[in-house]
Amino acid sequence: MMTYILYIWTAIAIASNPNMGDHGLAMGWRPIGEYHDGPGKSSRDNCEDAARQLELRLGSYHCVRNK
Repeated sequence: MMTYILYIWTAIAIASNPNMGDHGLAMGWRPIGEYHDGPGKSSRDNCEDAARQLELRLGSYHCVRNK
């Protein structure tokens, strides 16, 4: 049995200093779900289905094999 984890590219930190006009945005990959084999569907298919349901764009998510 394989497991896939859905990772999304998202903002992980935002900093700003309004007095100096300094703004910062840190981006990174973060896991948001773990998917297992189900009746008639593989864990990979379940992960891809979740990404479609969340309307994630290609390149902004990855389904990564865990086990």
